[in-house]
Amino acid sequence: TAADHVGVGPCSINSSTLSGSLAVSIDVGLQLIEPRSDGELYISFLAVREFRPVVTIRCLGSPAVTYGLNGTALTALTVYLRKCATTGRVANATEEHISFTATAGLITVPEVSGGNNNEAITTIRCELIGANATTVPLAVDTTAAIA
Repeated sequence: TAADHVGVGPCSINSSTLSGSLAVSIDVGLQLIEPRSDGELYISFLAVREFRPVVTIRCLGSPAVTYGLNGTALTALTVYLRKCATTGRVANATEEHISFTATAGLITVPEVSGGNNNEAITTIRCELIGANATTVPLAVDTTAAIA
């Protein structure tokens, strides 16, 4: 009954567009401090202990050679979720898509598969950090146009 849905859109890492993005997983890595004190039923305090998001992208091909065996520094990440309305896909220039962006972190490649008659599929893991104490590690825009 939902009117709108989203699917995987274009993804880029360090300003290089990945070809054939198949799946995206975003784990916000949120750990909360929520003590229950004085025997109360409900928590009396709530705070964020840690915010360590991880974005995992599965794509066609083998861009693993770009990131090396030990990983490489992430300087730019953009992941788009493409909006699909009830009448079809929304045009790229329309500001109704969702984008996730980050500017610092570590890129690793935990898995590359393929061979024989199977296509090469690479899993890329981006562990994100804030560039400084006032910058969030992962920003979201729900009114993005796909560039």
